[in-house]
Amino acid sequence: MGIGSEGVIGYNLRLDAGKNHLGLDYASLEAEGANTLSRDIEFNGQTYSASTHVESKLKCELLEIQYYYDIITLQWENWGIDLASLFKVNIYEAEVSIKGGGYDETYSETLPLPTVGIAGQLNATRYFSVLGQVNGIGYSDDTYLEYKALLRIKPAPFFNFDLGYKGIQLNYSDSNNLLDLDVEGFLMQGAFIFKF
Repeated sequence: MGIGSEGVIGYNLRLDAGKNHLGLDYASLEAEGANTLSRDIEFNGQTYSASTHVESKLKCELLEIQYYYDIITLQWENWGIDLASLFKVNIYEAEVSIKGGGYDETYSETLPLPTVGIAGQLNATRYFSVLGQVNGIGYSDDTYLEYKALLRIKPAPFFNFDLGYKGIQLNYSDSNNLLDLDVEGFLMQGAFIFKF
């Protein structure tokens, strides 16, 4: 439908206590576009016919609550490996609007998605780490999968800088709606570390 985005802005808070780790992430996305439909679509009870020019907008907010528990921690000299179980809840709030062909419809939804997964970290030196994470859930024909890989650069004890790649795949349907979402791309993030 010609929807494009300028990017996603997000914030992160993480608390560590021994083997327990709690993370809170927030991200927001706004995207819009215009296109001529190549086939009929149905949205919010209205049918938009093929060859209709439509304008679309998407607003999405995501709150992530994640809990990690360390399963394996191995350390030798400057190298180390950490492996943790992951329990995570993603709460999506989305609003979609489509205008064209005499219709101007808006649909909003709040969708909580609890997931389980695993996270790992390889500490290559005091200055570099490689991190990976995968989590998801599946029931009936609905599935949610999330994955990411990061290179962490640690120039100072109180600051981390991450470069990486993240992807989300969501397939959800009920009697009225179908959501097929596939988002992936590169990410950059920085973190200041405070120890109490």
